[in-house]
Amino acid sequence: MVMEHGPSLVLGGQFIALGRGTNILGRRDRESGFNPDVDLTDYDPGLSVSRRHAEVSFREGHPLLRDLDSTNGSTISGVSLQRGVFYPLRDRDALGFGDVQAEFRLSLTLPDTPPPLQSPSITDGVDASLAQPGYLGVGFCDRCGHQREPGARFCGLCGNPLG
Repeated sequence: MVMEHGPSLVLGGQFIALGRGTNILGRRDRESGFNPDVDLTDYDPGLSVSRRHAEVSFREGHPLLRDLDSTNGSTISGVSLQRGVFYPLRDRDALGFGDVQAEFRLSLTLPDTPPPLQSPSITDGVDASLAQPGYLGVGFCDRCGHQREPGARFCGLCGNPLG
């Protein structure tokens, strides 16, 4: 069986699905009760990731990364990001959040794998209309942005022929 997943971060051989809106990346804080959308706590034993470290968001279907004035900074392919500035992401970009290394994936097709790890808040309340027509990610309908079913020749939502 083949499983297809939309935008994700790959960390330590596991992947975390991203919502189509704004995803705050950071580490949880038990004292204040803060839990980021994408919790990097388990990947960061040295506490190099800030509580609100960075965000991955989608604007008009395009993925963007912004450092949120973190203490130890963020990188794309080893290049340090200016804090507060949105940078475009491409499939397979190497990302750094403090000492934590990840890979950005627009979509993943994985054989015989369990579902992605998800923080409960990643998809809660995400507006489905944020999946823009013509979204660049492989595995989505070019007309309506609906995620393709494995092996499907036509979109299950709009009937568009899939290439």
